[in-house]
Amino acid sequence: MAPLDSEPERVVIDTSTALPVLLGEGVNDHWLVLLWQSNSIIPLINSETVEELKAKIIESSPTAKELQARRFLIKTMNRYEPWCVTVPLTEVADAPQCRDSTDQMFIDLAIAGGAGILFSRDPDLLTMNPNPHFRVLDDRDGPPALTTPEQGATSK
Repeated sequence: MAPLDSEPERVVIDTSTALPVLLGEGVNDHWLVLLWQSNSIIPLINSETVEELKAKIIESSPTAKELQARRFLIKTMNRYEPWCVTVPLTEVADAPQCRDSTDQMFIDLAIAGGAGILFSRDPDLLTMNPNPHFRVLDDRDGPPALTTPEQGATSK
């Protein structure tokens, strides 16, 4: 965890990581949830990433009934969205290009929002290491060492 006197680490949590964390058993015990609830990290979102996450939550809804699916979506997003900072949707001209163009929104968000870490389970994003902008980490590997602005990027 980050020291109390440091700024929280800005992170991007892509859909491949956020969805199982939000829908999984023991969601309140997952270390990512504990980090954002303790303000050790600040997840960054934008309209594009939120819409993708909401669509995947609805797809995974345990019921096909519209009203129940909507309640499920609201309940799930209420565990995540209040802890996030919204970054304006921005295309970053000099961003590294992901081989899967549908994942580019997470790279652009990380750079535009000044994220130090992009959490992902997606192989196309995990191959983006090293890059000069942020670290790409798989949450299944456990919590990373967090950085402070004075320290710069550190390795896990």
